[in-house]
Amino acid sequence: MEDKIETKIMHYLSAQMRDAVDLQIENLQRVAHGASRECYNLDLRWKDGKTQHYRACLLRRDPTASLLESERDTEFRILRALENSGVPVPKVYWLESDPSVLERPFLIMERLTGEVTPSFGLLAGDDAEMRESLANQAMEILARVHTLDYKKFGLDFLGVPSTPTGFAEAMIDHWEGVVKKASLMGPQPVLTEAILWLRANVPPDQPILTTQAHTLNYASGYPTLSIPVAQDASVLRQVAERYDVRYVVITEKNGQYPQALEQPEARARLIVELSGTMIYELLP
Repeated sequence: MEDKIETKIMHYLSAQMRDAVDLQIENLQRVAHGASRECYNLDLRWKDGKTQHYRACLLRRDPTASLLESERDTEFRILRALENSGVPVPKVYWLESDPSVLERPFLIMERLTGEVTPSFGLLAGDDAEMRESLANQAMEILARVHTLDYKKFGLDFLGVPSTPTGFAEAMIDHWEGVVKKASLMGPQPVLTEAILWLRANVPPDQPILTTQAHTLNYASGYPTLSIPVAQDASVLRQVAERYDVRYVVITEKNGQYPQALEQPEARARLIVELSGTMIYELLP
């Protein structure tokens, strides 16, 4: 299968790199990560006159089927716009929307050396100093993103919100649509009720503290924070006060989270209980 894909990639790259001599694809291998995309590592080698060139690449191809709408062209334009912004992003080389080339649309970008992990804790292990350093770097990058001059870097194609919460509201609308689409494959009562409740009661830029930060962010569009691993009421209160969190969404009833929130020092009250989900309000 990969031999067939390699042949197609070689044909495509030969057309894109017409001046390349002795173009070779090495170490083509599908990798597990990819955030809903099929990803392949590949190394390119070629000559330009007497100079030998090497480029480590990652090919990201649309999946055969996905609940999420693919927006690879938006991804490509954002990454290209950010190349000289000070925000660390990989270089993007080619975007191909014609599905006849490789069966599905794809893009090819720079492959960087490093680790792929969903958590700072998994990457740093027991090294508290490394965890703190990684968290600080992440916050610095986020701050850089939020202070970018979007016009200077050509990001105004994403749209300009009419109000300070405009983008947050747009994201909630988007993910509500995703949930409705998921309902075509079966009822999604918890997500639907949770989104309706959040929309009716919580400002769209209000951070939510939760046991499932990625899932809730995807489902609702609200900014989310993970509940501290310590599962301690006092630590939870410190995080909540630091980020101005008022609501906590619990989706893991078998853990210690409900018990911690019901402790007096948590100063929290259960205000919504759905099937598999509880929403607490943190009192002043």
